[in-house]
Amino acid sequence: MKKLLTFCVVAMLSTLTFAGQKSVEVTSGSGTILKDATKKASFTFDYDSCYVGQISKGTLKDGAKPLAQILTERGEKGQEEWGQTQEFVYDRFFNYWNVVFRKWTTLVREEENPDYKIIFHVRGLDLGNGAASYFGYGKTGGVSVIGDIDVIAPTTGEKLTTYKVNQIKGEGELTEAFRLWSAYIQVVGQMCNVTRKAK
Repeated sequence: MKKLLTFCVVAMLSTLTFAGQKSVEVTSGSGTILKDATKKASFTFDYDSCYVGQISKGTLKDGAKPLAQILTERGEKGQEEWGQTQEFVYDRFFNYWNVVFRKWTTLVREEENPDYKIIFHVRGLDLGNGAASYFGYGKTGGVSVIGDIDVIAPTTGEKLTTYKVNQIKGEGELTEAFRLWSAYIQVVGQMCNVTRKAK
C-alpha cells in the first residue's frame, strides 16, 4: 500500500508539472484511444533506431552514436548491465502506468492477449551523468528522451494512434537505471495529460 501511495503522489506531481506543455502530442489518430477502461494493452520499448548523444530542442546534436555501438563499446559487462537496467525500468514503468491510467486502458503482459500493442520507438537518448546529478539538483544530469509511441491493433498491425515525444528530461539520479526510469515516468505523466484532455 505504501508503494502504491508513493506511485500515486509521483503520478500526480508528474501530471501537474507538465500541464499545458506539448512534450507529448498526438500526431495521428485520436488521443481518446486510451480512455477505454475495458481495453488492455501491452507495452514495448524499441531501441532499434536509437541514437545516444546530446539533445537540444527535441533534436540530437551532431556526433550522436547508435545505441548498439555504445553498448558494444561498453563490452560484455556493460551490455549485461543495460539488460538489467531495462528489466528494472520496465517493471516499474508497468506498475506506474497502471496507477496513472487506472481508470483508463491499463497494461497487461503480451501473453494475456491485449487489445492494443503500445510500442515506444526511442529515437534519441541523452543518458545524463551521475556525477552531475550528485553535485547538481533537480534535473541536472538527468536523462532526456525523444521518440514516437504507436498504439497498434495486434491482429492487423494497423497503427491506430501515434504520439510524438518531442523531448522529456527526467530528474538527476546517481545510476543510469534510475535516471532512465525518471525520464520514462515523465512520459507516462504527459500521456496521461493528453488522454485526460482528449475529446
